Amino acid sequence: MTVTSDTTIYISPMQSFFVTCSADIVESCAVTFTEDMLMTGPEIKKELSIQQTKKQTASVANRSIRLVASADSKQAAALVHFSSKANDHYRENEDAEILMENEVKPAIAMFTVADQRALDIQQRQNGGDIPLGIYLEKPANVTLSVTVPDNYDGWILKDWENNRIYPLSAGKENPIELGRLTTNIGRFSLSGKSVATGNGHIVATQPKVFCCREEGSNHIIVRSSEQLMVRCEVFTINGRMVGQMRSESNEYQLPVGQGIYVVKVYFQDKTSAVVKVF
Repeated sequence: MTVTSDTTIYISPMQSFFVTCSADIVESCAVTFTEDMLMTGPEIKKELSIQQTKKQTASVANRSIRLVASADSKQAAALVHFSSKANDHYRENEDAEILMENEVKPAIAMFTVADQRALDIQQRQNGGDIPLGIYLEKPANVTLSVTVPDNYDGWILKDWENNRIYPLSAGKENPIELGRLTTNIGRFSLSGKSVATGNGHIVATQPKVFCCREEGSNHIIVRSSEQLMVRCEVFTINGRMVGQMRSESNEYQLPVGQGIYVVKVYFQDKTSAVVKVF
């Protein structure tokens, strides 16, 4: 598909998006970008863009759960889209990783987690427990709005730290006050069944561990929501170990500087889990 200048849909810098093809089965779909498309569109073309994408947006919304996190008048969004052709694991040509740099970070970022990847668009075939992540430049009161499609009954939001469950009504936006938070990954998760494949099969596993930044200090807190941990290791994204703890516990506190780290946790049952911390 080639987008000409007369039908341009403008894409913001680093914005993720869907391409909807008319054919039922498409092996590949070429998209041609021009420099003009990467800039804010003029007012005269905004209505045209809305009309052109209205049908595609409705189709995506009918099979997608949309998450919008708000804090201090800033918002960030993530999308979980269900398709019979998708894979529950991360795929480079299927899912969109969130772009965050150590040098320039947003005030707030919202993402889901799959195979230790932070995603602002995740495509799945099935439901299950889907870990969530929220990055915050500074501690803030956060509201999470979860929009669930009409035919997706029974979905819930879990708070593993406080052992709370928030039922999510299908066919509407569900605003939830999460309270004062710092950056956390895996504390919250979406849980439910997908109807995209017609079988309602759940194959995803529950998150075993979540991490958060300790307010006012250079510490990260690592907590297990299921069983005792026996060891925890912290690595830079370059693979250098910068911290380690060995003891049976359901919580570790490790001193680390600002930046992106990878935390690996080992459990009593000989299994392990990996979480990326921002």
